[in-house]
Amino acid sequence: MAVSVVIPAYNAGPYIATTLRSVLAQTRTDWEVIVVDDCSTDDTAAMVAPFTADPRIRYVRQPENLWVLKARYRGTELAIHPRVMLLDADDILRPDALEVLEAALDANPDAVCAYGKHIRVDRNGVPLTPPGGLKAKLRKFKPAEPHPEGMLVKDFLERNYIATGGQAVARRDALLDTGCLETGVRAAEDWACWTLLATAGPYVHVDRVTLAYRIVPHGISMSGSIRIDNVLKALDVVFNDARIRATVPDKQRRALYARRKAHALRYAASLCVNSDRLAAAFKPLFAAMRAVPLEAPAYAVSFLGVLVAHRLNRRAQIS
Repeated sequence: MAVSVVIPAYNAGPYIATTLRSVLAQTRTDWEVIVVDDCSTDDTAAMVAPFTADPRIRYVRQPENLWVLKARYRGTELAIHPRVMLLDADDILRPDALEVLEAALDANPDAVCAYGKHIRVDRNGVPLTPPGGLKAKLRKFKPAEPHPEGMLVKDFLERNYIATGGQAVARRDALLDTGCLETGVRAAEDWACWTLLATAGPYVHVDRVTLAYRIVPHGISMSGSIRIDNVLKALDVVFNDARIRATVPDKQRRALYARRKAHALRYAASLCVNSDRLAAAFKPLFAAMRAVPLEAPAYAVSFLGVLVAHRLNRRAQIS
């Protein structure tokens, strides 16, 4: 089977050509790309135009800026293939990404999604954690990141295992039937999508890096533009979904909600650090530690790690 690669794009002019070239470089050739321009005001359309000479690449423009979920939903509706990748307009696929993710779904016909690993890169595509560097050496002391498989509703309620849509391929029908692209949330939309999709069937993991996740200065994770009230709204939407309530016992669901809320607050604190607003980071950090007091020491250590990583990133940019 083939994959429809849906790329929501808003003012993606500086990066989208590289993203499209990474699709063109795939070892699989039976794919299509749907670029959904969310009413960009830059040269996104002009940058995409030369690529549409390839009949596999389509460009559509939203009538107004409707946010990323609406763009993903429209692209998924237009998709002609039974499998969909939700690729961000500034990320870069590894050449065999589609091949290995599709093979995982072929080998697991009951799975609704296959996901791989990612690396973080800067705006120029340079890894933020180069092998042999200080950050890479420090990470050896951290526990290995888990990559669970199977029915993962409870797992995703606790944390997100898919940082960005381009590291996963999902079944189109499941994306549409679960309504995971129609939640209307304006923060934590990726986590909400993968959690609700998990109610439809199992996930399978591919033990390979499939994507370079670009961290750019104007991106949400660097600008600190996520509003914590929007994140908490996303938590309410997911945790109160009827399928979630039917799957997870109330007591466990409340405990998971507390931990997820604490995680969201801690993340908000890290965004403040990333956007050089250190003083603003302590309010959400302390709120997170109050929400899960038994984990407060671990949160403090984690926040210290964020501070160190931010300092290392800034030093690398200066040098």
